[in-house]
Amino acid sequence: MHALGMLLAGLLFASSAFGGEIAGRVLDSQTGSPLPGVAVYIPKLGVGTASDTSGAFSLKGVPEGEHTLKISMIGYRPEELEVRVGKEPAFVKVALYPQVYHMAEIVVTALKGEDLILKSPAFVGRIEGRELRERATSLPEVLEGMAGVRVKKLGGLGDYAAVSIRGSSSQQVRVYIDEVPLNDAFWGGVNLGSLPVGVFSRVEVYRGVIPMSFGGSGTGGVVRLVTPRTGTKGYGALMSGSFGAIGAFCLASHRGFLAGVEYLRAENDYPFLDDNGTRYNPEDDVWIKRYNNDFRSTSLLAKLSLPVKGAKLSLWDLFFSSHKGLPGAGNAQAKHARLKQLRNLSGAEVEAPLGVSLFRAELFWSRYVSEFRDPYSEIGLGRQDNHNATDMLGFRGSLRSARGNLSGTALLEARREMFRPSDRIRRTPLPASDRTSVAWGLEGVYLRDKLEVQASLRGDHMWNRCKVDYVLGVLRPVPEERKEYGFSGARLGVRLTLAPGLHIKGNIGRYFRAPSFYELFGDTGPVIGNTKLKPEFGLNFDFGFVLTAGGARMEVVYYDNRIRDGIVFVQHSQFTSKPENLGKAKIRGVELSWRARFGPLCWEGHGSYQEARNLSELYGGIYRGKQLPNRPLWTAHGRWSISWKNIKGFYEADYTSGNYHDLYNKFPIPERFLHNLGLSLTVPPLSIEGEVKNATDRHASDLWGYPLPGRSYYLRLRIGG
Repeated sequence: MHALGMLLAGLLFASSAFGGEIAGRVLDSQTGSPLPGVAVYIPKLGVGTASDTSGAFSLKGVPEGEHTLKISMIGYRPEELEVRVGKEPAFVKVALYPQVYHMAEIVVTALKGEDLILKSPAFVGRIEGRELRERATSLPEVLEGMAGVRVKKLGGLGDYAAVSIRGSSSQQVRVYIDEVPLNDAFWGGVNLGSLPVGVFSRVEVYRGVIPMSFGGSGTGGVVRLVTPRTGTKGYGALMSGSFGAIGAFCLASHRGFLAGVEYLRAENDYPFLDDNGTRYNPEDDVWIKRYNNDFRSTSLLAKLSLPVKGAKLSLWDLFFSSHKGLPGAGNAQAKHARLKQLRNLSGAEVEAPLGVSLFRAELFWSRYVSEFRDPYSEIGLGRQDNHNATDMLGFRGSLRSARGNLSGTALLEARREMFRPSDRIRRTPLPASDRTSVAWGLEGVYLRDKLEVQASLRGDHMWNRCKVDYVLGVLRPVPEERKEYGFSGARLGVRLTLAPGLHIKGNIGRYFRAPSFYELFGDTGPVIGNTKLKPEFGLNFDFGFVLTAGGARMEVVYYDNRIRDGIVFVQHSQFTSKPENLGKAKIRGVELSWRARFGPLCWEGHGSYQEARNLSELYGGIYRGKQLPNRPLWTAHGRWSISWKNIKGFYEADYTSGNYHDLYNKFPIPERFLHNLGLSLTVPPLSIEGEVKNATDRHASDLWGYPLPGRSYYLRLRIGG
């Protein structure tokens, strides 16, 4: 009888043409961010709905009178509201509070992230919380374990590391800390080796797609590094390892304030096989140690959340400092070249509801300073002592609104960047070059339980003023040259749920990227600039499915990326390279990723097959049909782990097929098979972890022939988190 009554009430509700409406929005009480997928229902009537991507919901045809509205979501404390429905729509705003039980929070967070990944049209990888902190010593190691991602490194801990997504260059990948871009006008790409891993609570990778909400354009994808929110329970760690590696991290939060600090250093004096520059003559090969490869860094994070009447204000600052030697290629080590880098990011963000809409505005500032010294001409062209600074001031505002199954977002972004070079040896005054950019975007989303469609338009306009150029390999003042770039792009994404646990996804988008100051002007070291570069354009397409069943998940994706006027670095000598417009290139492949649990056992991994072909007519077409350098055909990564009471163990295997250093495919990179394994013991709140990296002591080289470390050992002591 109860079930029959619920059915009749539901039919009455659905057929009522004269009922009222309950509409509203669900937000996270601590961050103020909208919560999608929240269950909103009226138990008495047996009807309900779910909030959309902007946190908005609507129940129509509700009979007039008093009703109890229940709001619930995994990971948050459920809420009940008494709502009176009349002839006019009743609007409610609900703030859900996260569960306070620490152990439950770890599990719940993973489920929530998994749910969001499945429901997004984009193909997204995500790792967070304790899993993030347990798995890696550095940020590049985190990304190496994610599908579709390849990290190219110039050595060990703290050395330069660039990320490639689906065969893209590092400059084509957008990197964000929260919603603030790290890609600046000078560098273009981001050196992930200099970024700490401890100050981030989550890492997300959007493969081949740049959602409009990030406010950036590029042809590769997005890496988003998320800082902990205020109120996060504190944690810390100590680390020691091979080749002089020492590290420490601590994070604490009280009410609306959060602070974190990380220190890391390493000597990186690992042995490697030096071929003395004679690649095909093994008779003169010798084992020597890497020198002038030391590294040390300090990172500081501070966040403050202030409640303001009707809004929320957040202030934050993130500071990085690193000092390191530059040893150069393996067969020509530099003893005295050094690099010092400072980066500071600050921001202020305000969020406020405007009726059924959410307004968000952010003002951010970034300063990047690099000091490169090569007093004996070991790396660059001639003696170098350069001090370069890049400043960026930006504003971004967005307005999100939703009604029923439809939601829309409008975005406006403006940035001003200035590059100030300085040559301390020649004492030549060098004028500043600058870039001003303005971008707008519009996005519409149609969302139902089984279908989501995202469509967006974006426009970018940039103005460059260049006042320096290369003269005989040295930056010199030149008459001002102005360049203007204009571009409009679009993206369409679809997610369709065919059956419980089976999701079909597809995306297509058109993107562009203007050359960075680093590509235009170089660094007066190993990279020579090219002020004649043109912007590169990309058309990206992917299609695939995600299948979940019980505790298992599998994802299969086909992608096809077309690039025009792509920018690549062409090696001009043993020590220097210069960026050139490639012309055309085609990158296509298939990705497979999986995760399965069998009681205490967990097996997860990913693999890909990728064809990256050069289709350009550069230098008379001598590179046409060749494989693009540093883009292997096959990659695979697997991780097997087991848990028993408070003991955990794991084994990882990583395979990369042979590829090439150069555009002409003359200098091969051998295939490599690396193995890692580890064991941890947890006695709350302490955890002791031991790890062996490259357990078989396989000696390999990566980008530009730089040798990588052999077998190494690490021991970590963690508390909390």
